[in-house]
Amino acid sequence: MRQFSLPYRKIINRFFLYFFGIPLIVCIGMYLKGERTEAAMKGILFYVLPAIISLIGFAPFFKFKSDDKGVSEDALLKIPILEFYVLITAGIFSLITFGGLSSIFEGDYKTGGKMLIIGLPASMLILFAINSKRIWFKDQLIPEIVKKELEEKRVDIGMFNYTDKGFVYNGKNKTIAWNWANVSGVIAYKTDNYYYDTIHLILKTDNGEEFYIHEDIAGWFIFKGKLSDNLIGMDKYWELKAMSPPFETSVTLVYEKGKDLMAEWGKEKTGSPQSMNDVG
Repeated sequence: MRQFSLPYRKIINRFFLYFFGIPLIVCIGMYLKGERTEAAMKGILFYVLPAIISLIGFAPFFKFKSDDKGVSEDALLKIPILEFYVLITAGIFSLITFGGLSSIFEGDYKTGGKMLIIGLPASMLILFAINSKRIWFKDQLIPEIVKKELEEKRVDIGMFNYTDKGFVYNGKNKTIAWNWANVSGVIAYKTDNYYYDTIHLILKTDNGEEFYIHEDIAGWFIFKGKLSDNLIGMDKYWELKAMSPPFETSVTLVYEKGKDLMAEWGKEKTGSPQSMNDVG
């Protein structure tokens, strides 16, 4: 089914539906009760069409302007408050606008005009700001910052150097050099940090040496990729297995050479995890 793109965001359409729909219901109720029927009918005629249009906007053949604001560097103006509070402000000015329209319907043009002069331009300016690609609010900037930090982590090599045969890690306490061919096993587990879990990896060599790394170490993402490229036969879904169930230590065999080493050294090591201050 072909969809037609509307030039505004879903949140704006929802705002319009509330702005026109609620007064329409109020006016219909007044008319049915016989209260100020003339003013109520004027209100119905004024609100019914835009309310219907706003409701139709949610039909499946329409799609809204993307909520993706592009990149933060494109913003001409960054407003350091949450978009939620801006919407509340728009709601307050909308009530003023609604009150002005109600006064006009009842014949009080002077009061209604003053309220409209205050409420309508302010409401429209706020909605324009929310809908603009060049104006950013705090809650729009936070995901962009997190995304940028994640992208930087994905390309950060950290304290690692890689060769065709292995890797070198220049730790705080010592330098470790390993060959991929000497890795006999890898396990993964996670630790509970109350608000989030941290995934750890333990590598073991044929001669019993062990290497610890966790996901907060710079170079984690590249290291994971190197493991997958160089340890043939490793479990490609180890990270999903290690993450489940949440907030519980989940021992997962990532790689083994020759035999299952989980019972011999994996469970023992995850019982007393290495400090996260350093690796190696």
